[in-house]
Amino acid sequence: MSENPSATADYSLRILWSAARWLEDIKGRQQLEGVAARAGLRAADFNGSSVWVSHGQVENILKSVRELAGDEETFKSVFAYRFRESYGAFRHMTWAISQQQMNEAAAKMSKVITGVGEFEVLSSARNAFSFRYRTRRPESRLMCISRQVAWASAPTVWGNPPAQLTEASCVANGDDYCEYHLRWFERSRALPIVAGSLLGLGVAALVAGLHANWSAWPALPLFGAALAYARELRRTTAQNLGFAQQLNEVTRELGQTEAETRSEIVALHQRQREWIRLMEQQVTERTTTLEQIVDGLDGLQQSRVSSIRGFSHDLRNPLFVVRGNTQFLLERFKDGDEGDALRDMEIAAVQIEAMLSKLMEVATADTGFVKLVSQPVPVAPLAETFRRRLKALVHGRDIKVSVFCTREAPEQIVIDPLVFDRVVDNLLTNAAKYTDRGSILLELSGTPGTGAAGSAANDIPAYNGFLTLKLSDTGTGIPAPEVDRIFRPRPANEPPTRPNSYGIGLSSVVRLLAQIGGRLDVMSKAEVGTTFWAHFPAQPPQQQKGSLVDDNLESMITRVVTIRKAEGT
Repeated sequence: MSENPSATADYSLRILWSAARWLEDIKGRQQLEGVAARAGLRAADFNGSSVWVSHGQVENILKSVRELAGDEETFKSVFAYRFRESYGAFRHMTWAISQQQMNEAAAKMSKVITGVGEFEVLSSARNAFSFRYRTRRPESRLMCISRQVAWASAPTVWGNPPAQLTEASCVANGDDYCEYHLRWFERSRALPIVAGSLLGLGVAALVAGLHANWSAWPALPLFGAALAYARELRRTTAQNLGFAQQLNEVTRELGQTEAETRSEIVALHQRQREWIRLMEQQVTERTTTLEQIVDGLDGLQQSRVSSIRGFSHDLRNPLFVVRGNTQFLLERFKDGDEGDALRDMEIAAVQIEAMLSKLMEVATADTGFVKLVSQPVPVAPLAETFRRRLKALVHGRDIKVSVFCTREAPEQIVIDPLVFDRVVDNLLTNAAKYTDRGSILLELSGTPGTGAAGSAANDIPAYNGFLTLKLSDTGTGIPAPEVDRIFRPRPANEPPTRPNSYGIGLSSVVRLLAQIGGRLDVMSKAEVGTTFWAHFPAQPPQQQKGSLVDDNLESMITRVVTIRKAEGT
């Protein structure tokens, strides 16, 4: 069955921020971790970062929260808990817009929180707002309730009471869409001044009744208004000071994010420099060996050079004679000890010829493989590491990044860290380079081992399981006839498809995966997106230790790469 590259990026976990804080504060950190684990997530995924999850995961979380809440009213209060904080840095900018403007903006920016639903504004006024919500997923009643609470709680961001929400239809009840009507009341800043004036007027009337000749009573309403204005001014000043402090905190957070992005870019460049240094070292070693060989051959005369060139031919001639005479004798002595001995001689001759061919291939081949220094690499921290790398690569662009680790992923893999980073960096850089807008989703999971028999289909030795990185993007995609070409270096006369694209990254990925016994699957559709599955063995295959595999790129592509068919192709 073919898959949609972005099928699991249905909702942003930001919609469950209030629920996560309620679980952590009211029920305890262990409850939050338990709810997250049952949905295949981590508690840290609910910290407000751009983590995207599937519809099923969200429904799973809502069901767990409902069970812990006990009743529907408590469940509703869960999604209003610390609601103002759920807006993140945006809450510091709400002073500049009205409730009506924010509702209209939220309806237009629905893709920030959902990839499967959209809002349609029916009417919008200063104190009222009506809209419809359509979704491509079958939603439960719990999902609808959580959405209603979020919209009704929006006025509390300004310190106002929650909005009054009326539900006209609901997809959970079988309707085609959800329809809501909101009404809210904004606090007037003139109200305290009017109240102060009326209070002063009341006091003045009382004083005038007691002292009819007191001429200063008309000043009391003005004095009351002035006191109310001073109190309102003090409150406004306090709010402004609080806002300034919050704005400074936001600026600090943005600066920290910028610093982390720069740090990740520097780290990426450092890994590239280390890779280049390793390649230069190997080139230097090969060059030194070749120079020694050339120096040793300089003293030989031309006749000796001719003898070396004929080495292979001279050895194959007597082998041909031996094999021919052996086959002749086998026709006469098929049975008995003589026949067995002759067959052993024939096998030995074939082995000698094969070893001679292999010797000449190894002497002339350029495998392009690197020396491996394998070590254990824990898998759990990789999700956060890769999330930072991706966010750094798409910094400042309209691209949502989501990285999560499933329970199927192995605890660790044994691999050369430089080779592992080289493969991952190439895949992440490609996804960022060819995605202009939309989302990039990276899932860390695992697949069971191949067992003792190995994988005959891909001719890969047996070992204990894989770490699988599934990388999906909504980029330009690749037309079906061209998918097979992306694993081969681009011809020198062919223009690059993107700036700073040299057309060798995926061929390098194939070579490195071939060396460590990995695999690479790809599925792509033009103008839809691309998904790669990179499979890394949890333990390196035995024959890879201390030895190199001589192979050409075409053989490696056949052995390592699997092209999956996308829907509609």
